[in-house]
Amino acid sequence: MFLTAKQKGRGKWLTNLSIKKYKKLVDYGLNNNIKIGFDSCSANKFLKTIKKHPARKQLEQYCEPCESGIFSAYINVKGQYYPCSFTEGEKGFEPLDVMNCKDFLKDIWFHKKTIGWRKKLLKNCRNCPVFNI
Repeated sequence: MFLTAKQKGRGKWLTNLSIKKYKKLVDYGLNNNIKIGFDSCSANKFLKTIKKHPARKQLEQYCEPCESGIFSAYINVKGQYYPCSFTEGEKGFEPLDVMNCKDFLKDIWFHKKTIGWRKKLLKNCRNCPVFNI
């Protein structure tokens, strides 16, 4: 399972693998019939590594790049909405209060902050606009 490191919390010092090293791991797994998986944060990186793979079309079916705020939501235990769990506590990402909203769709899902996030993510081809993935 490949999980993408985010430079946050205890992981602030972490660096991500280069695309070349990541491809080497993916190729090793695919060439040796090793089952591999990855988080949605890694999906676009995975797609780059399989561009020339003979089973590319089939492998693409297993990928779903970041869907935060597009068809998923993160709500913490305090009832605070963030587009992504990793944006909690990040500068510029003040939460929306789910506990005191009257209409989730109107007050949260179609809030100008959520719409702004969604547009930014889609404009960035569903690559993380916050962390260096």
